[in-house]
Amino acid sequence: MTVSRWGPAALALTLTLALGACGSAEGNQNVAPEPTATPSPEPTAAESAPTDPAPPGCRPDGREYRLGRTNAAMGLRALSVTLTNCGPSAFTVNGYPAARVLDADGEPLDVTVGQGPGPVTALPDPGPRRLTLRPGESATATVVWRNTYNDLSRPPLTGTWLEVAQHPGAPAVKLRPDGPVDLGSSGRLGTTAWSPAER
Repeated sequence: MTVSRWGPAALALTLTLALGACGSAEGNQNVAPEPTATPSPEPTAAESAPTDPAPPGCRPDGREYRLGRTNAAMGLRALSVTLTNCGPSAFTVNGYPAARVLDADGEPLDVTVGQGPGPVTALPDPGPRRLTLRPGESATATVVWRNTYNDLSRPPLTGTWLEVAQHPGAPAVKLRPDGPVDLGSSGRLGTTAWSPAER
């Protein structure tokens, strides 16, 4: 009689491994492949753009408006407005800019805007003068107001936007200052006349 070199334990282990392999193969036939992750599309320029309007550039009429930083001292606010000739032809500036204070929704606030800073402060005003701006040249004006609140009968006035134009009746542009136009209860804004910008 031939004696097998395989003992009972070895045979049992071999059968177990073989059956396990068959079961795994069978099970794998019924398992659906795992879905591969699909990368999310990159946001378009329109989707990633900020909600606020982009900083204004050269307008079709050859004019560009920019605001400086708000200077605040003891309740007095002063904000420079620069008008630059970014077009191909010269144009004339004379007098005072037009200005309106708008709320966060773009609605005008009940604010009295005066030509000259007199009702608000004793800031020097160059007065109206005729300026010819050649391409690349600029003129500046200063908008002033006070954050004074002494009328408890109505809430303080706070603007988000400043709408400016070269003169009353001219096309206006809406600009956002670096801080609120916090008029308190004064309800008054003044402007200096246009003057040549320092080079």
